[in-house]
Amino acid sequence: NDEIKMMTTIGDVLMIGNNNSLSTWNDYTLQTFDVGVGCVSFNGYVKSFGSLYFIHYTGVYSTSGGLPALVSQKVQRYIDGATKAGLEAASAGKKGKSVFFNIGTVTLYAPDGSTDKTLSNVSLEYSIPENNWYVHTNVKGDQFETYRTTSSYDTLGMSDNEGAHAIKQFLDPTTTLDDGVEIPFRVDLSDIVMQPSFENLSNPYAVVIEADRGAAMEAFVRLDRDQYYKIPGTVKKGVSTLKITNKDDSRGKPPIGRMISISIRDVSKQICKLDRVSIMHIPTLVDADNDQ
Repeated sequence: NDEIKMMTTIGDVLMIGNNNSLSTWNDYTLQTFDVGVGCVSFNGYVKSFGSLYFIHYTGVYSTSGGLPALVSQKVQRYIDGATKAGLEAASAGKKGKSVFFNIGTVTLYAPDGSTDKTLSNVSLEYSIPENNWYVHTNVKGDQFETYRTTSSYDTLGMSDNEGAHAIKQFLDPTTTLDDGVEIPFRVDLSDIVMQPSFENLSNPYAVVIEADRGAAMEAFVRLDRDQYYKIPGTVKKGVSTLKITNKDDSRGKPPIGRMISISIRDVSKQICKLDRVSIMHIPTLVDADNDQ
């Protein structure tokens, strides 16, 4: 008896969904999937490369007409950090080999439950061939639509969710989608335990970064889930080796820790692309309870 949020064809069936249930109609039989998921937004579904992608409170799912499969495990913390209202107002679109889901304001939490950061107008990009996710922020769009123009067969338009709802093109560098504000580039690695025996400490001394594009990226380091701090040097196209200094730059005292995270950032107007990152460190036999 709930309101229908999704009704579209996929494969040889009509897929019907409300907030927490899915059904298909094949001209003869109405089949209901007892999986407890559905589509929670009127604009929260999109078809691409023979699959239907839709958003639920628990994540983004994919189906070709059968049982849906969860595909958003890698960005689950963003969906968990979204509001119920944001998910119910989510919009979906496609461009190239990616699909996008705008989910509004997202609050990310630290492992201890405290607030890590709050992101506005979050758009999650799922690259279908890569099976990977990318996170965009400050994407003010409440509806997406892909269409053809005289110069492009794959234009993704979106309506602004503020003011007069201006129509803009998403991910097109020839338009003024940024409204004159520079779009920051940032990649944060998950916390990496440097030794197989997690209780032992290491002295990280360098990070090696290979980049396809970019000339002014900066690197930041975080040890044992402390605050990020900038290390000297600039990441440029090719291979760059940056020395990892101590947080307070104390001479004669190398940085030490169990876990490390690298954050690579750029606020210039250049396009950046990273290939891989390697962390150089010296293992020690010192444990975290006795680091003297």
